[in-house]
Parts: sequence; C-alpha cells; structure tokens
Amino acid sequence: MEGFRGQAIPLIYWKAAKVTFPRQFEEAMSELRSLSTKAWLRDKDPKWSRAHFSTRCKSDLLLNNNSECFNKIILESRDKPILMMLEIIKRKVMIRLVSMNEATEKYLGPLCPKIQKKLSEIVSQSNNVWPVYAENKKYEVDCGLGNKHVVDYINSSYSCRKCNLSRIPCPMQWEHVRDMESIFPPMIRRP
Repeated sequence: MEGFRGQAIPLIYWKAAKVTFPRQFEEAMSELRSLSTKAWLRDKDPKWSRAHFSTRCKSDLLLNNNSECFNKIILESRDKPILMMLEIIKRKVMIRLVSMNEATEKYLGPLCPKIQKKLSEIVSQSNNVWPVYAENKKYEVDCGLGNKHVVDYINSSYSCRKCNLSRIPCPMQWEHVRDMESIFPPMIRRP
C-alpha cells in the first residue's frame, strides 16, 4: 500500500484480501483499523476481497494470460498479408516450442519448479491441519487459529470457499487413477 511505511499494514491488508470468509475479512479489517484509521478501507466496497467474491460464473468466455500473451506475440504480424502473417506466427510458435523444450531438458526433477514450489508450500501448510471424524463420513478439519471446515465425503461437499472460488476441485473430487505409475522422490546419491 502506498503511503504507509512498515510491514504490519501491508501484511494485514493482504490478509484481508486473501481470506475466503466474510467473518475473517471483518476480523482483518478491524485489525487494520486498530493500526491506522487512514488505512482502513471502510468507504470501499468489500468486493475487492476474496471473501466477497461470487462463486457463480458471470461469463462463459475464457480470458487468461495465454490468450493475452499470444495476442502480444502476433501483434507485429497482424497487418501483413494472410500468408506472411501465418508464416510469422508459425516461426514464432516453433521458436517458442524449441526454447521451452531446451529449458525442460535442463531440469532433471520429476516436477517443474513452480509446481514443486506450490507442492512444498502445501506440504508445509498441512502440518497445521487436523481432521477429526464426526460421523457418516463427515470430518471437521481444523486449520488452526479457529479456522474450521466441514468435509462431507458422501455428498462431496467442502465448506471452505477456496475450492469454489478457484474452481480447482477439492482432493475428494479428484478422479482416482488406478493404473498410474507411482511417483517416488528422487534417489539421493553421495557425490
């Protein structure tokens, strides 16, 4: 946040932006208000926070970074005749594929670095998660700091809004693959 020095206010601001429940948003905003009334965003509509995002889809169009990047790449060729434009696009796609292939050949791990980083973050966060069996394949999952959710395996429901907002299915909704080769950690050898 511009105009505010120190680490506390931006950290609380991002905490308010990232929480998925309105109650947690209100707690973060009251914490922000206690630190600075100037930083408190009471005049702003709270829809900027993930807690107030709608889970209903507003459009069936898919606009993402891939289409934006592709449009930027083909920008110089758009005013050319059609055959020349297609040749320029073909050449750029080929160069991109070769450069990506060379980059993947250099990496020796089983997962790409970004996915490996996300996976290690999830593993470190899982140390704070405690499932407690309730009944009828229902669990209460305690994520620490009073953050509790209900997981119902029979109805495939999960009370945490993160899955609804991100559209990434919860682990219980993943398709089970039976014939997949096991993924093991890399062998550690002495030099």
